[in-house]
Amino acid sequence: MIVALMSLESSLIWAALQAGKRFPELFENIASVERTEKFLALKEEMITVPDGNIDSDSAAYIEFQNVAFGYPGQKKVLNHFNLKLQEKDSVVVTGPSGCGKSTLCKLLMGFYNIEEGAIFVKGKVISGYGPGALHDMITYIPQKPFLFNDTLYENIRCVRPEASEEEVIRAARAANADDFIRGLPGEYNYIPGEQGKKLSFGQRQRIAIARAFLKDAPIILFDEVVSGLDYESERAICEAVSVLIKEKTAIIITHRDADAWHAKRRIDMTPC
Repeated sequence: MIVALMSLESSLIWAALQAGKRFPELFENIASVERTEKFLALKEEMITVPDGNIDSDSAAYIEFQNVAFGYPGQKKVLNHFNLKLQEKDSVVVTGPSGCGKSTLCKLLMGFYNIEEGAIFVKGKVISGYGPGALHDMITYIPQKPFLFNDTLYENIRCVRPEASEEEVIRAARAANADDFIRGLPGEYNYIPGEQGKKLSFGQRQRIAIARAFLKDAPIILFDEVVSGLDYESERAICEAVSVLIKEKTAIIITHRDADAWHAKRRIDMTPC
Protein backbone atom coordinates (compact mmCIF):
# COMPACT_ATOMS: atom_id res chain seq x y z
CA MET A 1 0.00 0.00 0.00
CA ILE A 2 2.79 2.39 0.96
CA VAL A 3 4.65 1.53 -2.25
CA ALA A 4 1.52 2.22 -4.30
CA LEU A 5 1.00 5.59 -2.60
CA MET A 6 4.63 6.56 -3.15
CA SER A 7 4.38 5.56 -6.82
CA LEU A 8 1.18 7.60 -7.21
CA GLU A 9 2.81 10.58 -5.48
CA SER A 10 5.77 10.41 -7.85
CA SER A 11 3.46 10.31 -10.84
CA LEU A 12 1.49 13.30 -9.59
CA ILE A 13 4.66 15.31 -8.91
CA TRP A 14 6.00 14.50 -12.38
CA ALA A 15 2.70 15.52 -13.98
CA ALA A 16 2.65 18.78 -12.00
CA LEU A 17 6.21 19.59 -13.07
CA GLN A 18 5.38 18.91 -16.72
CA ALA A 19 2.27 21.07 -16.49
CA GLY A 20 4.33 23.89 -14.98
CA LYS A 21 6.74 23.77 -17.89
CA ARG A 22 3.84 24.17 -20.32
CA PHE A 23 2.28 27.26 -18.68
CA PRO A 24 4.43 29.84 -20.58
CA GLU A 25 3.61 28.10 -23.86
CA LEU A 26 -0.07 28.02 -22.91
CA PHE A 27 -0.19 31.76 -22.23
CA GLU A 28 1.65 32.49 -25.49
CA ASN A 29 -0.94 30.44 -27.37
CA ILE A 30 -3.80 32.21 -25.61
CA ALA A 31 -2.32 35.58 -26.64
CA SER A 32 -1.96 34.34 -30.23
CA VAL A 33 -5.57 33.19 -30.30
CA GLU A 34 -6.73 36.59 -29.00
CA ARG A 35 -4.76 38.41 -31.73
CA THR A 36 -6.17 36.06 -34.36
CA GLU A 37 -9.72 36.67 -33.14
CA LYS A 38 -9.20 40.44 -33.31
CA PHE A 39 -7.84 40.12 -36.85
CA LEU A 40 -10.76 37.97 -37.99
CA ALA A 41 -13.20 40.46 -36.49
CA LEU A 42 -11.83 43.29 -38.65
CA LYS A 43 -14.01 44.40 -41.51
CA GLU A 44 -12.51 44.28 -44.99
CA GLU A 45 -11.60 47.72 -46.25
CA MET A 46 -12.42 48.35 -49.86
CA ILE A 47 -9.93 50.26 -51.92
CA THR A 48 -11.08 53.53 -53.41
CA VAL A 49 -10.04 55.63 -56.40
CA PRO A 50 -9.91 59.43 -56.51
CA ASP A 51 -12.47 59.68 -59.30
CA GLY A 52 -14.94 57.25 -57.76
CA ASN A 53 -16.33 54.09 -59.35
CA ILE A 54 -15.53 54.72 -63.01
CA ASP A 55 -15.10 52.47 -66.01
CA SER A 56 -12.52 52.59 -68.77
CA ASP A 57 -13.35 52.94 -72.45
CA SER A 58 -10.10 51.13 -73.26
CA ALA A 59 -10.08 47.58 -74.63
CA ALA A 60 -7.09 46.73 -72.40
CA TYR A 61 -7.38 43.75 -70.06
CA ILE A 62 -5.31 45.54 -67.39
CA GLU A 63 -4.76 49.28 -67.39
CA PHE A 64 -2.85 51.65 -65.11
CA GLN A 65 -4.17 55.09 -66.05
CA ASN A 66 -2.15 58.13 -64.88
CA VAL A 67 -1.47 56.41 -61.54
CA ALA A 68 0.35 58.35 -58.82
CA PHE A 69 1.34 56.75 -55.54
CA GLY A 70 3.80 57.28 -52.70
CA TYR A 71 4.31 55.57 -49.36
CA PRO A 72 3.69 57.75 -46.26
CA GLY A 73 6.59 60.09 -45.59
CA GLN A 74 8.35 59.21 -48.84
CA LYS A 75 8.49 60.66 -52.33
CA LYS A 76 6.15 59.29 -54.97
CA VAL A 77 7.33 56.02 -56.47
CA LEU A 78 4.79 56.30 -59.30
CA ASN A 79 3.86 59.59 -60.95
CA HIS A 80 1.39 59.60 -63.86
CA PHE A 81 2.28 55.99 -64.61
CA ASN A 82 0.53 54.35 -67.56
CA LEU A 83 0.53 50.72 -68.63
CA LYS A 84 -1.84 48.64 -70.76
CA LEU A 85 -1.88 44.87 -71.11
CA GLN A 86 -4.14 43.01 -73.46
CA GLU A 87 -5.55 39.62 -72.51
CA LYS A 88 -2.82 36.93 -72.47
CA ASP A 89 -0.19 39.66 -72.78
CA SER A 90 2.97 39.37 -70.68
CA VAL A 91 5.41 42.08 -69.68
CA VAL A 92 8.74 42.04 -67.84
CA VAL A 93 9.23 45.11 -65.65
CA THR A 94 12.84 46.04 -64.86
CA GLY A 95 14.53 48.89 -63.04
CA PRO A 96 16.54 49.73 -59.92
CA SER A 97 15.37 49.06 -56.38
CA GLY A 98 12.87 51.59 -55.09
CA CYS A 99 11.48 52.71 -58.46
CA GLY A 100 8.05 51.14 -57.90
CA LYS A 101 8.28 47.76 -59.64
CA SER A 102 6.85 45.71 -56.76
CA THR A 103 4.40 48.51 -55.99
CA LEU A 104 2.64 47.78 -59.29
CA CYS A 105 1.66 44.31 -58.01
CA LYS A 106 0.50 45.62 -54.65
CA LEU A 107 -1.63 48.33 -56.20
CA LEU A 108 -3.18 45.93 -58.72
CA MET A 109 -4.21 43.65 -55.85
CA GLY A 110 -5.73 46.59 -53.98
CA PHE A 111 -3.36 46.63 -51.02
CA TYR A 112 -3.09 50.44 -51.11
CA ASN A 113 -5.17 53.37 -52.26
CA ILE A 114 -3.67 55.32 -55.13
CA GLU A 115 -3.39 59.10 -54.94
CA GLU A 116 -4.32 59.88 -58.54
CA GLY A 117 -5.54 58.03 -61.59
CA ALA A 118 -7.20 54.62 -61.69
CA ILE A 119 -6.47 50.94 -62.22
CA PHE A 120 -8.77 48.79 -64.34
CA VAL A 121 -9.20 45.08 -64.92
CA LYS A 122 -11.35 44.12 -67.90
CA GLY A 123 -12.49 47.74 -68.20
CA LYS A 124 -13.76 47.93 -64.62
CA VAL A 125 -12.05 49.88 -61.86
CA ILE A 126 -10.63 47.42 -59.33
CA SER A 127 -12.59 48.89 -56.41
CA GLY A 128 -15.73 47.75 -58.19
CA TYR A 129 -14.86 44.10 -57.78
CA GLY A 130 -14.41 43.76 -54.02
CA PRO A 131 -11.35 42.04 -52.51
CA GLY A 132 -12.63 38.48 -52.90
CA ALA A 133 -13.57 38.72 -56.56
CA LEU A 134 -10.42 40.66 -57.43
CA HIS A 135 -8.08 38.21 -55.72
CA ASP A 136 -9.84 35.24 -57.33
CA MET A 137 -8.64 36.60 -60.68
CA ILE A 138 -5.03 37.03 -59.57
CA THR A 139 -2.21 34.72 -58.53
CA TYR A 140 0.61 36.56 -56.75
CA ILE A 141 4.02 34.93 -56.28
CA PRO A 142 6.20 37.08 -54.02
CA GLN A 143 9.95 37.03 -53.55
CA LYS A 144 9.52 35.08 -50.32
CA PRO A 145 6.55 32.71 -50.61
CA PHE A 146 4.84 31.54 -47.42
CA LEU A 147 4.55 27.82 -46.72
CA PHE A 148 2.42 26.31 -43.95
CA ASN A 149 3.73 23.76 -41.47
CA ASP A 150 1.68 21.10 -43.24
CA THR A 151 2.31 18.53 -45.95
CA LEU A 152 3.56 19.70 -49.33
CA TYR A 153 0.39 18.23 -50.79
CA GLU A 154 -1.77 20.56 -48.66
CA ASN A 155 0.60 23.48 -49.26
CA ILE A 156 -0.10 23.18 -52.98
CA ARG A 157 -3.79 22.33 -52.70
CA CYS A 158 -4.60 25.26 -50.37
CA VAL A 159 -5.41 27.49 -53.37
CA ARG A 160 -8.06 25.01 -54.55
CA PRO A 161 -9.17 22.77 -51.66
CA GLU A 162 -11.45 20.77 -53.96
CA ALA A 163 -8.57 19.79 -56.28
CA SER A 164 -7.90 16.08 -56.81
CA GLU A 165 -4.61 14.35 -56.08
CA GLU A 166 -4.00 14.00 -59.80
CA GLU A 167 -4.42 17.76 -60.31
CA VAL A 168 -2.03 18.57 -57.45
CA ILE A 169 0.66 16.25 -58.84
CA ARG A 170 0.15 17.61 -62.36
CA ALA A 171 0.65 21.15 -61.05
CA ALA A 172 3.83 20.12 -59.23
CA ARG A 173 5.20 18.51 -62.40
CA ALA A 174 4.44 21.64 -64.41
CA ALA A 175 6.31 23.71 -61.82
CA ASN A 176 9.38 21.41 -61.97
CA ALA A 177 8.72 20.50 -58.33
CA ASP A 178 7.70 16.83 -58.61
CA ASP A 179 11.26 15.49 -58.90
CA PHE A 180 12.57 17.08 -55.71
CA ILE A 181 9.34 16.22 -53.85
CA ARG A 182 9.76 12.54 -54.78
CA GLY A 183 13.23 12.64 -53.24
CA LEU A 184 11.97 13.77 -49.82
CA PRO A 185 10.95 11.44 -46.97
CA GLY A 186 7.21 10.89 -47.36
CA GLU A 187 7.24 12.68 -50.73
CA TYR A 188 4.02 14.76 -50.92
CA ASN A 189 3.37 14.04 -47.23
CA TYR A 190 6.65 15.71 -46.27
CA ILE A 191 6.17 18.59 -43.79
CA PRO A 192 8.54 21.47 -44.64
CA GLY A 193 8.39 23.19 -41.22
CA GLU A 194 7.30 26.71 -40.34
CA GLN A 195 7.49 28.93 -43.45
CA GLY A 196 9.11 26.04 -45.32
CA LYS A 197 12.44 26.35 -43.46
CA LYS A 198 13.36 22.72 -44.25
CA LEU A 199 13.33 23.46 -47.98
CA SER A 200 15.73 25.53 -50.04
CA PHE A 201 14.59 28.88 -51.34
CA GLY A 202 14.33 27.53 -54.88
CA GLN A 203 12.22 24.59 -53.71
CA ARG A 204 9.84 26.93 -51.90
CA GLN A 205 9.46 29.02 -55.03
CA ARG A 206 8.58 25.93 -57.07
CA ILE A 207 5.88 25.02 -54.56
CA ALA A 208 4.49 28.57 -54.98
CA ILE A 209 4.53 28.18 -58.76
CA ALA A 210 2.76 24.80 -58.43
CA ARG A 211 0.03 26.68 -56.57
CA ALA A 212 -0.21 29.08 -59.52
CA PHE A 213 -0.64 26.21 -61.97
CA LEU A 214 -3.32 24.69 -59.74
CA LYS A 215 -5.24 27.92 -59.12
CA ASP A 216 -5.25 28.71 -62.85
CA ALA A 217 -6.17 32.38 -62.38
CA PRO A 218 -6.19 34.54 -65.54
CA ILE A 219 -3.73 37.11 -64.11
CA ILE A 220 -0.34 36.20 -62.63
CA LEU A 221 2.09 38.52 -60.85
CA PHE A 222 5.70 37.46 -60.25
CA ASP A 223 7.68 39.65 -57.86
CA GLU A 224 11.44 38.95 -58.00
CA VAL A 225 10.85 35.19 -57.87
CA VAL A 226 14.46 34.23 -58.74
CA SER A 227 16.25 36.79 -56.59
CA GLY A 228 19.18 35.11 -54.82
CA LEU A 229 18.79 31.71 -56.49
CA ASP A 230 21.52 29.50 -57.91
CA TYR A 231 21.68 28.91 -61.66
CA GLU A 232 19.93 25.51 -61.69
CA SER A 233 17.04 26.69 -59.52
CA GLU A 234 16.65 29.85 -61.58
CA ARG A 235 16.62 27.86 -64.82
CA ALA A 236 13.98 25.44 -63.51
CA ILE A 237 11.75 28.29 -62.35
CA CYS A 238 12.16 30.28 -65.57
CA GLU A 239 11.18 27.21 -67.59
CA ALA A 240 8.06 26.67 -65.48
CA VAL A 241 7.07 30.34 -65.64
CA SER A 242 7.55 30.45 -69.42
CA VAL A 243 5.00 27.65 -69.75
CA LEU A 244 2.63 29.13 -67.19
CA ILE A 245 2.34 32.58 -68.78
CA LYS A 246 1.52 31.37 -72.29
CA GLU A 247 -2.24 31.57 -71.68
CA LYS A 248 -2.18 34.19 -68.90
CA THR A 249 -1.93 37.92 -68.50
CA ALA A 250 1.34 38.29 -66.62
CA ILE A 251 3.48 40.97 -64.99
CA ILE A 252 7.00 39.81 -64.14
CA ILE A 253 9.06 42.00 -61.82
CA THR A 254 12.79 41.30 -62.07
CA HIS A 255 16.25 42.83 -61.96
CA ARG A 256 17.85 39.82 -63.68
CA ASP A 257 17.99 38.74 -67.33
CA ALA A 258 14.63 39.82 -68.78
CA ASP A 259 15.02 37.59 -71.84
CA ALA A 260 14.94 34.42 -69.70
CA TRP A 261 11.20 34.84 -69.12
CA HIS A 262 10.09 34.78 -72.78
CA ALA A 263 7.60 37.56 -72.10
CA LYS A 264 6.03 39.35 -75.05
CA ARG A 265 7.45 42.74 -74.11
CA ARG A 266 9.52 44.62 -71.59
CA ILE A 267 9.34 47.99 -69.85
CA ASP A 268 12.16 49.68 -67.98
CA MET A 269 11.23 51.90 -65.04
CA THR A 270 14.61 53.68 -65.12
CA PRO A 271 14.70 56.56 -64.38
CA CYS A 272 12.09 56.37 -61.63
